[in-house]
Amino acid sequence: MLITMTVAMSGILAVTGCAVGEVDQAPTQQRTRAVTSSPLPAAPSDEMAAGSLVSITGEGPVPRQLIAGTGETISWRNDTAKTISVRLIDGSKPSGDIPPGGAYTHIFDTAGSYAYRIGKSDDPAGVVEIMPQSDQVPVPVSTP
Repeated sequence: MLITMTVAMSGILAVTGCAVGEVDQAPTQQRTRAVTSSPLPAAPSDEMAAGSLVSITGEGPVPRQLIAGTGETISWRNDTAKTISVRLIDGSKPSGDIPPGGAYTHIFDTAGSYAYRIGKSDDPAGVVEIMPQSDQVPVPVSTP
C-alpha cells in the first residue's frame, strides 16, 4: 500500500491510503497566506548604556542614559566642532568650557539619578544613573 501524506489548512496531518499502483490524481494546490508577526526587536540603541563615557555629538549625548557605579569616574567628551559645557542639575560645579576633543570628568560618590544639561540649554540632555557598589560577590549555592 502506498501512503500519501497531506497537510490540511488547519495544520493537521492527514494520511490517506492508495492501492498499490494507483497514483493520486488530485490536483496540487498551493495556498499562501500572509504571515503577520511582530517586528524584530530593535538593535541596541545609543539611548542607554553601562560605562563611564558620554560622547557629546551634534545630535546630543551618546548614550542619553549612562549607568555606572558609585565611585566611578564619568567623562563627557566633546565630539563636536564647538566649545560646550556640562551642567549637572544637582547643583554641582559646572564643567566650564570643554573645547572640541576635550573632556570633563566627575566622580559620583552617592547612588542616584543625575540629570545634566549641555551648554546654556535649560532642557535636560541626559542622565547618569549611579548604582550602589557592593563589596559582596554573590556565590551560587549548590545542593548535593
